[in-house]
Amino acid sequence: MNALREEIKDMISATIKEKLCSDADSVTTVSQSMTALDANAQYWSDLSNKVACSSHRALELQLKMAEEKVNIFLHEEALGLIKGIAHLQVFTPEPADIDGIQDVILQVQDGTVQRLRNKYGPKGSSGGKSSHQIWSTVGQQISRREHLFKDFKEEFNGDLESFVAYFTYLGNVKFEDILKHDKALKAEQDKDHYKGDDGQFSEEKWKAIWSNKHQWDIWYEINPEAKNWT
Repeated sequence: MNALREEIKDMISATIKEKLCSDADSVTTVSQSMTALDANAQYWSDLSNKVACSSHRALELQLKMAEEKVNIFLHEEALGLIKGIAHLQVFTPEPADIDGIQDVILQVQDGTVQRLRNKYGPKGSSGGKSSHQIWSTVGQQISRREHLFKDFKEEFNGDLESFVAYFTYLGNVKFEDILKHDKALKAEQDKDHYKGDDGQFSEEKWKAIWSNKHQWDIWYEINPEAKNWT
């Protein structure tokens, strides 16, 4: 019995040390940690069978508790990793939030956002796997950052100074405004007077009306009440 108890203890210790104290980058490390027990499902199954065959109910319960504790521990580690990127809800002209906008851009540029999506997000249809349970906590934040970065690249040509200055000038621009902005522009572009001879949206006709105006400015002209001045 003592040998089996030590085997359980050593397994838990080795899992945590190997997966959480390695030199791997934090995202990969946490992802490995979250799947460590699943990857060793056969080990736990065999160990449980050993306990059951020995008819030691107390030790069987100890094994169950050990598994649950490790799962909880690893889950909390993963949540701690992503907690730092889940705070930015509103763009304001306050210095701290300007830093926050820059941090979001950096998180995409340095690959943090993509790594989190790869590890926890929905898999392709060929993979046949759904998203990790953590995705329900951070998926929206990841998507928002990706959407924000898309506007940064396409609308501001990757000019961070202009990007930050624009939203600072506007005041409170909420993430929800990005979605409203997209829907409003799509509805505007679907109007007949923007369609070419083939019945499809014509970039030429769009520019004939709006020239090279910024899409956010176009939205404000379409809906003057969209601006949320402070």
